[in-house]
Amino acid sequence: MRILTLFILFFGLHGFAQKTPEQSVRDFFKAFHQQDTVALKQMTQEDLVLKTIGEGRDGNFMIKTSSRDQFVSSIGSIPKEMKFEEKILSYETKIDKGFASVWTTYEFYLNGKFSHCGINQIQLFKSSEEEWSIISITDTRRTENCK
Repeated sequence: MRILTLFILFFGLHGFAQKTPEQSVRDFFKAFHQQDTVALKQMTQEDLVLKTIGEGRDGNFMIKTSSRDQFVSSIGSIPKEMKFEEKILSYETKIDKGFASVWTTYEFYLNGKFSHCGINQIQLFKSSEEEWSIISITDTRRTENCK
C-alpha cells in the first residue's frame, strides 16, 4: 500500500507536470513536420495570426499575413514526397503570468537543401487551467547572413 501511495504522489506531482511554453513550441514544430493538421489546430487559438516578414522581388521588405485556417490548409496540402524541415537552433523564452513569448532562430530545408533562415517570434497564452496555446507567430525569412 505504501508503494502505491508513493507511486501516486510521485506521478501526481511530477508525471503530469504542465508543459512549458518552450515545450509547447517544440510540440508545435513536431506536428508541423508531421503535417498533423488536427494537432496544429489544437495547439493554436482559432484567431491565430501568422505574419511573415521578408524581402520582396523589388528588394523592399513586405509582410504577408495568414489566418490559422490558411496556415493549416497549406501545411496539409504539402505533398507527402516533399520533405521539409525547420531546424530550430535556439530558444529564448520570456513569461509574464499567462503570457509567454518564445523567440527562436531557425534554418529551413526543402528536400534536404537549404532554403532560408530567420527567426520565429511565437506568442502564447495560458489561462489558469489550460495548456499554453499559440496566439500569434511572426517569422522572418532571408537567404543571406544565415550562419
